[in-house]
Amino acid sequence: MNAIIADLLVLSRLESTDGEAVRDAIDVPSMLERLHRDALASADRPRHVVLELDSADGLYGSAHELESAFTNLLVNGLKYTLPEGTVRMRWWTDAEGAYFSVIDSGIGIPRNTSRA
Repeated sequence: MNAIIADLLVLSRLESTDGEAVRDAIDVPSMLERLHRDALASADRPRHVVLELDSADGLYGSAHELESAFTNLLVNGLKYTLPEGTVRMRWWTDAEGAYFSVIDSGIGIPRNTSRA
């Protein structure tokens, strides 16, 4: 319930701003290390949660909003992966930008074989 309320507050704040973006420095590797520890500590989650930090770079923006996005991706991976499965988080940067991925061994999303 707290997460829903927090998300609603973020949405309300985003809708009421004058378009000015938050530009705080965010230590993404530290944020992901904390999310990783939390995932490992959760008893009802897969045993294998792997974090690959291929960059020490951070970002500028809203830490709360970024953490919310990362958490949503991680929780989704955890939710659909069996206890013996693996969820892999990866953070990397290159000349074109910064990237975060969550890859899991869960049930996945069926490929849409019909064409419209």
